[in-house]
Amino acid sequence: MGAQLAHPDRPVIAFTGDGSMSMGMGELATLAQYQLPVKVVVLRNDSLALEVWEQTALLGNPQMGCELHPIDFAAVARACGLTAFRIDDPSDAADVFARAMAHDGPCLVEAVTDPNEAPFGESLQPTHAQHIAQAFAKGEPAAGPMARNLLQEGRVALSPALQQHYDDLARYR
Repeated sequence: MGAQLAHPDRPVIAFTGDGSMSMGMGELATLAQYQLPVKVVVLRNDSLALEVWEQTALLGNPQMGCELHPIDFAAVARACGLTAFRIDDPSDAADVFARAMAHDGPCLVEAVTDPNEAPFGESLQPTHAQHIAQAFAKGEPAAGPMARNLLQEGRVALSPALQQHYDDLARYR
């Protein structure tokens, strides 16, 4: 909101996850009250996903306490007086974002995402990949989908760490 007030002639887009949005839902009412044309994009995966990957990649432990209660952020935005969109299918993203950017006023785009998608697969350090394999061995409940996402062909080609620990991770996909 501060960026929009400081530069009312510029588009302002706020990207956030569902964890942080759940702590700042009141800001939606403020956007509506002052009709600040901020576009809010919420990446929704019903998880504190960054915490998941910190627990696994930095600590080598299975995730614990990272599930979020599902919140319909589009419905919350509408209840606050904003226009809201939802993306369930990635093939709809370009159209929905175009409609959101064309909207005259504040709006929210809720984009449903995969909670098991690694936020940093290509840039993993070897110790991170080793810790993820340790977390999997300790019983990480999402080891299968996490390993499948990490070991996508293009991602492995770009990541020396994934190449180095490929066999340790591949047994879980």
